[in-house]
Amino acid sequence: IMLIGALSSIFGALIYQLRVQSDVSEDSGLVWEIVLGLAVIIDGFSLTCALAPHNLAEKTLVVVVSLLPRLIPFTFAFCLVFQGFACLGWAVLGPYNFRFSSFGSTCEMLFSLMNGDDVFATIRETEAPMQMFGYIYISTFITVFSFVLLFFSLDFMTTFFEVMVSDSFSSVRSSSSKYDRSS
Repeated sequence: IMLIGALSSIFGALIYQLRVQSDVSEDSGLVWEIVLGLAVIIDGFSLTCALAPHNLAEKTLVVVVSLLPRLIPFTFAFCLVFQGFACLGWAVLGPYNFRFSSFGSTCEMLFSLMNGDDVFATIRETEAPMQMFGYIYISTFITVFSFVLLFFSLDFMTTFFEVMVSDSFSSVRSSSSKYDRSS
């Protein structure tokens, strides 16, 4: 992993230098930004693996890999529900609130609502015929996605706890078996 991160850093820096020196197209700028961003993530993970006590980063990776079979259907369902809310908001609230005027701005608005931004301003800016629907729509959206994200967070923490307990139990068992053999 460290080698991939280092190579990504070198490759991204080379693309950046070529872009600066020869004034290459804007598309190469996106490439070097992506490559350098991935390099920073990989290097950060590698550093965490190297410095983490008791291989905490390795255990976290084991948890993430063990959650993948549940994460993929969860992500698919999450995206479908989010898209449903986005289409509903765009179709119904679009004519009455400028924040829902396009599908892209509706998605952006829903992401900001998940963060807790502009909830009351969004309801207040909706024109009178749809203000009650807007209030119900936004309240339902925030409630549904809060519970969905809370469910996944709890699932992740529970799985992480199970991995930590089983790893600790196996290390205690292996250390006690060493003492049993010596006597």
